[in-house]
Amino acid sequence: MGKYILRRLLAAIPLLIIIAVFIFFGLKISGADPLAYLANDPRIRPSDRILLTARLGLNDPVPLQFVHWLIGDDWYERDVTGDGVKDEFGTRMGLLRGDFGESIRYRQPVIEIIAQFMPNTLLLGLTAYIATVLISMAVGIFAALRQYSVADNVITGVSFITFSMPIFFIALLSVQIFSVQFKAWHDAGASWLPYLPVQGMYDVRGDRSLDELIRHMILPVFCLSAINIAGYSRYIRATMLEVISSDYVRTARSKGLAERRITYLHALKNASLPIVTLIGLDAPFVLAGAVVTETIFSWPGMGRLFIQSLEPIDPPIVMVFVLMIAVAVVLTQILIDIIYAWLDPRIHYT
Repeated sequence: MGKYILRRLLAAIPLLIIIAVFIFFGLKISGADPLAYLANDPRIRPSDRILLTARLGLNDPVPLQFVHWLIGDDWYERDVTGDGVKDEFGTRMGLLRGDFGESIRYRQPVIEIIAQFMPNTLLLGLTAYIATVLISMAVGIFAALRQYSVADNVITGVSFITFSMPIFFIALLSVQIFSVQFKAWHDAGASWLPYLPVQGMYDVRGDRSLDELIRHMILPVFCLSAINIAGYSRYIRATMLEVISSDYVRTARSKGLAERRITYLHALKNASLPIVTLIGLDAPFVLAGAVVTETIFSWPGMGRLFIQSLEPIDPPIVMVFVLMIAVAVVLTQILIDIIYAWLDPRIHYT
């Protein structure tokens, strides 16, 4: 298994380089101007723009810019203003050296910006992901064990309706109901009815307690989880129905084993392989899915930062964000293979 994992990791290196090529050149083809945010700044002189363009290497040929972004560039003196005077610079580090560059807008290293925003996204995303998996498993198994019952039909109908809704619609609808409408009823005399906040992580008054954080997380987590719960529960139901009708399950019942033991020890474990594939491959897109949710709820995470970095474009942040999703996809696929071997002893990797 160790050799297999090492081989997969080594094979992932050229794949990630190819992905980096597509990300970099795709952004260049878009024609977005990284210095567009300076257009309306009266403090910026033409010479300042020329100097900044040189510092960012935007005058270099595009293939050379990619090499500098990937492996770095050691340079110290260049005549960037054309006046015969060489300006002194530092060292541009590359992605492979562990330096993601410097944000054009924030004038900070991208790694520092990621360290500031990524924990918030992981907190929101992992909470939503764990809630999605647990609720989907419970609902899917419950529906499978009560096939064609009233409860199964209700779950099916709610799942289809929820799955057909875009995430931004669910977010706006939840804000209207659980925040705006609930607050109106609360102010009208229903003081027992709680309403939920819709912006940020904490109260603007400075209350940074755990209770306040949980209140601010409820609606974003609900929006991130709702569509996936609807889809996963239907898939889990179908997989469980296929397994519980198998011969070995009927044999276990004929031996007098408890129904709970049959469901969770025999049926669920054997139904888990396709479920792991579905849920595992969606895990990296917790980052991507948080883009809309974090923007609507003003959650200070990577998704909202990504949207803010698109207009005007901030290439270092945009490229690193997309590349992080690609790395997460590759690593998740390796993790899925490991889980396969744990769930089914018949699977061996050489």
